[in-house]
Amino acid sequence: MTWEGSSPERWVRADDFSVCDKCGYRAQPRGGNMQACLPNGTIWRKEEKGRGSLWCSECMDLNDCQALFGCFSEEESLPPIAIVGVVRSGTTLLTRLMRDAGIWMGHQGEDPYGFWLAGEVVRQVDMGHLIMPTKVDYEAADHETRQLGPGFLDMHRRPFPWGWKYYSHHWGMNGWLDLCPDGKFVAIWRNEDPWVESVYALGGFTREEIRVAAKKNKDSIMRFVDNPQVCVMHYDTLITDPKGELERLAKFLSPIVEVPGNWHQRVNDRRMDGTSRFGPALVGGSK
Repeated sequence: MTWEGSSPERWVRADDFSVCDKCGYRAQPRGGNMQACLPNGTIWRKEEKGRGSLWCSECMDLNDCQALFGCFSEEESLPPIAIVGVVRSGTTLLTRLMRDAGIWMGHQGEDPYGFWLAGEVVRQVDMGHLIMPTKVDYEAADHETRQLGPGFLDMHRRPFPWGWKYYSHHWGMNGWLDLCPDGKFVAIWRNEDPWVESVYALGGFTREEIRVAAKKNKDSIMRFVDNPQVCVMHYDTLITDPKGELERLAKFLSPIVEVPGNWHQRVNDRRMDGTSRFGPALVGGSK
């Protein structure tokens, strides 16, 4: 049944540089202020009677903390809606659209408990491994997803529309499809040339190395183009024809959640940092 209510979560993630009203620390250290809220460097905004208070998870009372981080069983939760892709492919844009639709996209933009991909369990991941894993072993990645996925799902399940954004989950997608037979997965890829230039702007890789990675990522996502549980989206088409693409996505998600009819109006050809979505982003800028 399609969810038609509003999320009962009273807490939403605030901007990275918000300040906790209680302890005065920022979500992330900036400039000379190297103290940040712990344990996960996140400030939460509590929506309450037309006003909002900003607290970090350390300063919440026990009841609020349990409501935010509590666990829900598979039986009482809805199927998940997850976004998969790779760095600079549009996953953040899709995550913001999902949040606009009232979908709980996890405690943070990405899961804070480690990555597993390409047949390698990786606890400390740098940008290089996300973009260009040293090996692509789908069978091993699927096995790791089946092993580690249940713990991840136990933390994130919600009795209303929920999901997550996670880089390179498509390496182990068959594992996710096994674990979440009713789940919906949105896989996004981007044309090679603009993706190469966007990643090249980050530094640390040659264009040729990035082109090799682009093929690996596209090949991985295209394995699921005909899978009924996966909606494969093209970033460049999303930007040039947001209405058509988001109508297609809305139909895909409709068994779980009804999304706003004006979704497409939230997509434009400029990023938050002012750069064009058709060209490379500034280093450290938004996708």
